[in-house]
Amino acid sequence: MSENNTNIKLNKLPAPTFRYLKMNYAEAQQASYSDLTPKEADFFGCSAVFDGVVGSATGCGKELSELLDSCGINPRKLVAELDNATARCCYSFPKGDTAARIEIEAPAGKGITVTQLIDSQNSGRAALQTFLNAEEGARIHLIQVIDCGAGFQFINDIGTAQQDRASVEITQIYLNGRETIAGIFAGLSGCKSEFRNDIAYLLKGSEKLDINLVASHKGRKTQTEINARGVLSEDAQKIFRGTIDFLNGASGAKGAENEEVLMMNEGVVNKTVPLILCAEEDVEGSHGASIGKPDENHVFYLMSRGLSREEIYRIMARAKLEAAMRRIDDSKALAWISKRIGGADADEQEYTDGES
Repeated sequence: MSENNTNIKLNKLPAPTFRYLKMNYAEAQQASYSDLTPKEADFFGCSAVFDGVVGSATGCGKELSELLDSCGINPRKLVAELDNATARCCYSFPKGDTAARIEIEAPAGKGITVTQLIDSQNSGRAALQTFLNAEEGARIHLIQVIDCGAGFQFINDIGTAQQDRASVEITQIYLNGRETIAGIFAGLSGCKSEFRNDIAYLLKGSEKLDINLVASHKGRKTQTEINARGVLSEDAQKIFRGTIDFLNGASGAKGAENEEVLMMNEGVVNKTVPLILCAEEDVEGSHGASIGKPDENHVFYLMSRGLSREEIYRIMARAKLEAAMRRIDDSKALAWISKRIGGADADEQEYTDGES
């Protein structure tokens, strides 16, 4: 596919709002992506093959899937063969335009935890598309840690398909990147299927993060829990579209969404679009948000105990990450995060050491 200057629309809001707010979708320039394999991969209790299939629905939308198809980016597949299987894939995106696609499959009754550690050069564009297929009674936990360069654009696209009593959990930590477009679509079609998403981010400078999350409840007694926590400083910008969609037939379904945003400077831009769609009567949906600046009384108290304002802000920022970090049972991933945010244990364990 030849390079051109046309844009594709990603992260479309399921029910558009006023156009002048500029929150209905994100735009990304089309690219001629080349296929990229992980620079490092560790597997236990699962197999890797080359016949993966990306599902019909993902958070970024069909335009990205069509673009990756046209570029010949073929999905790879991880299949859990034992219960409690684990896999860790390290992606290091180079300069230029590269992409990768992966399908993670948990057969009936089995569980798998997959960690994706993602970094990049200082400039370039990349896309990672991940599809999670959880069969009846299966469990999948996807962990993503993203640390891209200051001049890098990264598209992170996820879709899930969940059968009866299937559980999918996604834990994401965004640390750096000039522009990140992240889409998540959870397809809860099975009865009593469950979805949980914990998102944490630290944005600074002129970094931008655009998130679109849709939890689509089709099965009876399905459950969703969404937690988004982050820190914006300097001139950073963030938009979070969080949709809980109760489709006809999803009786007894429950969905809860909570967002916490700490804004460190006057120049930051924060946009939040909470959305609950309902075509079924017997459902429960809720949304809560806490958005604001650091409490100056707390800051003054800590400064009186000898901490500088910069140290206090750093402690507050790390606290936002730690809620998501507690969901990660992977010592290598935790050390990888600590090394990049300067945590107390950053020098105790390099990210190349440790076991999952």
